Amino acid sequence: MRSETDNRYAVILGQAQVVRSETKSDAVDEDGNVIGATDHGHNHSETVVNYVFNEKGQLTSATGRTVGTSNQRVATSTRVVDGYEEDGETVKYKWVVTGTRTKTEWKRLGRCGDGESDDEV
Repeated sequence: MRSETDNRYAVILGQAQVVRSETKSDAVDEDGNVIGATDHGHNHSETVVNYVFNEKGQLTSATGRTVGTSNQRVATSTRVVDGYEEDGETVKYKWVVTGTRTKTEWKRLGRCGDGESDDEV
C-alpha cells in the first residue's frame, strides 16, 4: 500500500493547527508499482478531513469523506474455450475483473474531546 498525506495548517492563537488533511492511498504490486484502475487487486481511496476551531483555539468539529474504488478478479460461468472437467462434463469459466465504488461521509459536531457529542451519521 502506498499512501500520501497533505496537511494544511493555520496559525490559531500562536499555534500551528491542521485545518485540512487529504490522504490518497493505492494498492501496489510486488514491485511497488500502483495497480491500475482496471486491473485485479486495484484499490484506491481518497480521504479529506476538515477541522474547525473556536476562538479559544479548541477543536469544535471535524467533517470528512472517503471515496474509494477497488477491483477483484472473479470467475463467471460464462462458457468460453478451454475449461476443465467437472462431474464428467467440460465446464468452462471466464475470469473477469469486477469493480466497486464506495463513498463515506461523516461529521462530528459538538464539543470534541469532552466526552459529549452530537454525532451525525
